[in-house]
Amino acid sequence: MRRAVLDPDARIRYHARATLYARGHTDLAPRVYRDALAPASVPDATAIGALGGLADPGGACDVPRILDFTAHPKARVRAEAWRALSILDPRELGRRADRLAADPSDKVRRHLPGPRAD
Repeated sequence: MRRAVLDPDARIRYHARATLYARGHTDLAPRVYRDALAPASVPDATAIGALGGLADPGGACDVPRILDFTAHPKARVRAEAWRALSILDPRELGRRADRLAADPSDKVRRHLPGPRAD
C-alpha cells in the first residue's frame, strides 16, 4: 500500500488514500508522505509522489520541507514542490514568485501565481 500511496500518478495515490480512509486509517497517508520526504536523499519518483500526495492533507508544518525540493535538480520534482506549495501556502508562493519565475523550466514556471500570457 505504501508504494501506491507514493506513486507519481495522482490517480493511483487517490485510490490508495481512499482505500486507507475507508478502512479508518485517516492519518496514515500524511505520515507516509512526511516519512518519505524526511531523508536527505529521496529518489525522484518518491519525491514526486510524496510532494503530490502531501499537497492534499498537508499543512503549514510541511512547508519548510517542501521548500527544500523547490531547488531540486530535476524539473519534475521542482514543479511538484511548487504545486504543493501553491496549495498549502499560496502566500509563501507569492513571496517566492521571483525565484519561481527565474526557473529555467516551463514545467516549473507554470505554477506562477496570477494570469499567464500563453
